Amino acid sequence: MSSIYSPLKTTSTAKNFQAFFNVDPNAWVSAVLKSSLDESKRLYNDSPIPHAIIDTLTRYVIGTGLTPKSAPDRKYLGWSVEEGNEFTREAESFFNLITGSSDFDFYGKDNFLTLQQEAFKTILISGDLLLHRTYSDKSRRYKPYIQLISGDWVRNADMNDTKRNTGGVLFDERGKEIGYEIAQTDDNRLDTFSSKKVSRYNSRTHFKEFDLIKLQSQQSGLIRGIPLLNPVKESILLVTSFERSYVTKALVQSLMTVFLESEQQTSSMLSGMDAIKEVAMPKSQNSDIEMGNDIELGPGIVVRLAPGEKANVAESKIDGADYETFINKNLDIIGAGAGGVPRELILQSFNSSYSASKGTLASAEKGFAIYRSEFQSKFNKPVWEQVVDYGIRIGAVRMPKGYLDDPLVRMAVLNCKWIGPTPVALDPVKEVQAMKLAVDARFTTMEQAIQQLNGGNFDETQDRIDRERERVPSSSVTQQDAMREYPDKEDDDAEEEEKEKK
Repeated sequence: MSSIYSPLKTTSTAKNFQAFFNVDPNAWVSAVLKSSLDESKRLYNDSPIPHAIIDTLTRYVIGTGLTPKSAPDRKYLGWSVEEGNEFTREAESFFNLITGSSDFDFYGKDNFLTLQQEAFKTILISGDLLLHRTYSDKSRRYKPYIQLISGDWVRNADMNDTKRNTGGVLFDERGKEIGYEIAQTDDNRLDTFSSKKVSRYNSRTHFKEFDLIKLQSQQSGLIRGIPLLNPVKESILLVTSFERSYVTKALVQSLMTVFLESEQQTSSMLSGMDAIKEVAMPKSQNSDIEMGNDIELGPGIVVRLAPGEKANVAESKIDGADYETFINKNLDIIGAGAGGVPRELILQSFNSSYSASKGTLASAEKGFAIYRSEFQSKFNKPVWEQVVDYGIRIGAVRMPKGYLDDPLVRMAVLNCKWIGPTPVALDPVKEVQAMKLAVDARFTTMEQAIQQLNGGNFDETQDRIDRERERVPSSSVTQQDAMREYPDKEDDDAEEEEKEKK
């Protein structure tokens, strides 16, 4: 399967495959992609486990949306702190104004924060996403906007891949991506579609308009992305089948089943709530009872017992512990294979001790940081450069010296960091105390601490605090007094676990 996604003639496997069969291994990419996408979308829409995994990753990697923090390289540009702060304020304000409305969306539905969630979720389900960045000049409102195109629509029209067109990705003679083939729906014939080829760069401005974004944390050099659920789809189907069978078994055995034992060696079975008609029916109208044969009665109510009959109730023997163990173990495997999502986050249930839960969250956050870094470098960064560059060229943001002539100056000016959702705080008091100790020991900065604790901006937070202190008299309770109310306590995991057992 890996050779299918690899560029032509780059691996010994591909060469051997060609030597024996004289077939281009990339010729099957479109067919494999279609099958993978259909299965991934079906799993996400029809099963709660994959739905929860993708939603959890989106919630903890993107949150409500990554917010920009302009970070120009002042040392390279020779700027003072005041010059850097002035440019930062102008760039961030302009970016928020442009991207904060639904006009930034090609379809006019979402702002940039919501588009980030939609883009990341689409990449997880489909494997990749085509980002279209361009400018609108309709109604004399020349402004930038972006269009999200799902990977479903990037495909070869005739499903016959070649060296220059693999899975809808167009290559030049050197193997470099130069454009994409986008499917166009046909209203007259829904079973077919036409295609439109687009260039990666605008031929007039050399601006990179189209870019296929895929998460490559699993393998580099992929022509097309692989849906997140592909490696764990068999495990998901196994858990779904077991859960369905177990629920059916529980439903059947939850009905109170009564067996009637008769001295005349005839017996009947009453299952749940059916057969009041049969019990109350005269014998003359029921030949089976007269003949002494066994009768299986439907759900009903046992009104009375005939002379010599005795009722025996069959009890359910379902063992809930086996079901819970099976589900939990498989959720651990599925979560580890699909983005490293812990079972606790999938189920949103924390039943372990503080240190165990904290360790799980800390380990998961490292994986989330990798996804966040990839996404912001491939999706957020190009959008930031597009919008701020537009603001500089129209005069809304001051133009630095040498910006138009030196590409290195441009890179230094458009440098930016992105602030994501804050980690889960199981015990906010301990989190604040640990962060305060790190700041006092100079292991981190106050700016980093504010970003990690609540995702805030250091400058805005300090300005707001100064304004509040001017309006509200200082409290008699100092920071030291507040911290004394919550003294440090050592974690006693053994005691916590003992309480959980009880």
